[in-house]
Amino acid sequence: LDQVPVIVFYTTMTTIFTCIAGFIANQAIVKSNEAAKVKISLVAENDLGYLYAALIVLKIGQFLMASNAGNTRKYAKIHPPDQHVYQVKGAEGSKLGYVLMDY
Repeated sequence: LDQVPVIVFYTTMTTIFTCIAGFIANQAIVKSNEAAKVKISLVAENDLGYLYAALIVLKIGQFLMASNAGNTRKYAKIHPPDQHVYQVKGAEGSKLGYVLMDY
């Protein structure tokens, strides 16, 4: 896992989980539920597809932020989710530099 670039790992895992969740949602909710089909047709009639496009844009932004944080954590050797590094400020804190906060 250390040799795999973070962006490749995040892209692969996001794609896999999105496909699995989409398949389960389609099989469990849309195909077997007439009320869901009515709601989908309501979205289509009112031309509300831009809301779904906005959700996709937000998801891409979340993905980019998470991959940036993951890439930074990888090179800093800080493993998520239980550790954070903070810079100590102030007169006495300047001697410490950075501290590792462990939950």
